[in-house]
Amino acid sequence: MFLAILPFVVACKNGPATKTSDHETVADSTYLRLAEEVRQETLRSWKAYKQYAWGHDVLMRNSKA
Repeated sequence: MFLAILPFVVACKNGPATKTSDHETVADSTYLRLAEEVRQETLRSWKAYKQYAWGHDVLMRNSKA
């Protein structure tokens, strides 16, 4: 799952590919703040998955066996 969203996390970290004008500083700061929130939530989810579900969801999902 993490590898599937990795390109989006990297894209958020690098910022937008193009900039259309110099009046986008507020939009850029908002974009970067939201991108950082997405990155932090992704890392939080990944850590929880590693701690609680890693290895338990492969064979018998409901029993954690």
